[in-house]
Amino acid sequence: MGANRGAISLGLNPSACRRRLCSWCGRPWFPAIVYGDDSGNVSVWDLDTGTAAGEPFAAHSGTIYAVAAGKRSDGTPVVITGGSDKTIRIWSLGP
Repeated sequence: MGANRGAISLGLNPSACRRRLCSWCGRPWFPAIVYGDDSGNVSVWDLDTGTAAGEPFAAHSGTIYAVAAGKRSDGTPVVITGGSDKTIRIWSLGP
């Protein structure tokens, strides 16, 4: 497969991904990249469209150290984050 076959640009600063945490969840029910930054914000990028899936949201009062994606037993997609504020939070992305 060619290096850029099917590539999309997400508009993320490559140097930012080295300093911040990204999580990829390539499941059919959640084709997205979840991105946590030093200011405690989380962004979700839709891999199908290459665009942000909504606005970034404030998840923690400081740096985000861990990001994961999953789903609840009812199928609702969630993002799990851990931050320097010593909390782990679960964020529902469903309706």
